[in-house]
Amino acid sequence: MVFWQADKKFLNPPNPLFQRGNNSVSTFIPLLKRDKYITPPFEKDKYITPPLEKGGRGDFKPSKLLILCLSIFISFLMGCAPSWNGKIVYLDDGKLLIQPENNEKIKSGQKLLVYRQKTITHPVTGEELGMIKDNIAEVPVTWVRNKTVTALATAPWFDMMMADDCVIAIRGAVKPVNGSVFEVGKINDVDPKNKIVDVLFINSNVVAGDNLTVIKYADTIVDLDKGDILAVKIEPVAILTEIGDNRFSYELADNLSWIEADDVVIKRTGDMLKESRWFQDPPDGFSETWIFRRNYLHAIRYYNTGLYKEAMLELNNVNPQYEDAGYLMGLCYMKLNRYNEAVKYYDDYLKQKKDDVRIWTLLAYMYLKQDKLLDVARVYEELSKLISNEPKIFVDLGDVYQKLGDQQKAEKAYKRALEIDPNNEEAKYELQGIINLTEI
Repeated sequence: MVFWQADKKFLNPPNPLFQRGNNSVSTFIPLLKRDKYITPPFEKDKYITPPLEKGGRGDFKPSKLLILCLSIFISFLMGCAPSWNGKIVYLDDGKLLIQPENNEKIKSGQKLLVYRQKTITHPVTGEELGMIKDNIAEVPVTWVRNKTVTALATAPWFDMMMADDCVIAIRGAVKPVNGSVFEVGKINDVDPKNKIVDVLFINSNVVAGDNLTVIKYADTIVDLDKGDILAVKIEPVAILTEIGDNRFSYELADNLSWIEADDVVIKRTGDMLKESRWFQDPPDGFSETWIFRRNYLHAIRYYNTGLYKEAMLELNNVNPQYEDAGYLMGLCYMKLNRYNEAVKYYDDYLKQKKDDVRIWTLLAYMYLKQDKLLDVARVYEELSKLISNEPKIFVDLGDVYQKLGDQQKAEKAYKRALEIDPNNEEAKYELQGIINLTEI
């Protein structure tokens, strides 16, 4: 082992437990025996190993205990990465929603590596040859929940990421965030003119001066493999200021926000006050209808005031099968005289709900407005199957066939109307007209 060489620069790296003096003649001091060091003699071209103590060995060999202590200390300083991994399931405004793929624990502040795996295949045979791992960026964990984890990515790395990218914990950490969210009540009544709400509290942990926020459930993130809801996206609607007796004035989060009865009121603390939107585990009993209801009610108010475009914007966020959402969307198209779009929308809607008489009736009306008589006849034939005891349907069907010049089908339709209602004057009149024409 070479520690020094007289009149020469330092040659080999010393044992880390020794300190180095100047570069011409080096002096090494054992850290555990600082009073037992020897300065080497100044002999040219000779290598000398310094003795430690009388009867000691020439090479310094630290104890196993010391090595273990140093290893633990270094690991503590550098941080040990947990064997945690997951996949990105949702991206929104710099936030990554990650679904864990094992049961390992992770904390806020832990660093993660986002990477993408690519399969290499043979260009001729298509055989899988292996995988390539492309590292994208390191990101810190912000919030940890039961089902998902949120991490924060900055530009330009965020724009390079996508759903299904892989994530793994790596060594290192940043300052963790702290904060909480508690549901404390619901909106009982709303006075939009004066911007005042009544709150029905379900939690007694609210005191004067607490930061209370009205929220809405904006979106759901679903496990595509199992169909379970992993998380709910939360957006603030309004900030409340107490007036007294559970009454609050409010300031809307933006010009597009509004408050509905039964909206949830929460209390935020710490770093959660800085969040403009966030994710949380789905509440007990949660379903997507909680989201649809707000937009549907708002769409009805828009429709009733003649704001059909605004109503359609709200209905775009509602499942057409929810309540009368699909029917209302078609009405909005029709009110705007956008018949082709209304027809296309209703055709798609009927693939899911074939027995909706109101939709078939509106289709017949819109086809008639476009003078598409064959389509009108087709729609009335469907209606005659759905409401086979309604004479008016068969009278209208007969009228359509007369316009098409098909007297035989028209006569059949009028006779069917009279079978249902023998006293139907309109059917009698039209049927007699056809009989008179055939006798001429």
